[in-house]
Amino acid sequence: MSAAAYAWLFFRYARWLLWLAAIAYSIEFVVHRPRHLDMFGHLYLTTEFWMFMLPLAAVFAGFFE
Repeated sequence: MSAAAYAWLFFRYARWLLWLAAIAYSIEFVVHRPRHLDMFGHLYLTTEFWMFMLPLAAVFAGFFE
């Protein structure tokens, strides 16, 4: 198998794993909502970061695929 085929497989698996991670994190947010909110009801920056970056990384992996 050529290097291009390995790169394609890597980005294909990365894309699906990132989408699954984004869905899993969203489910975890729904189940444990109070752990992701501060005393004013705002999202913590780490929660906001992961909820934004996981789907974005999946889209970019799809572009590289």
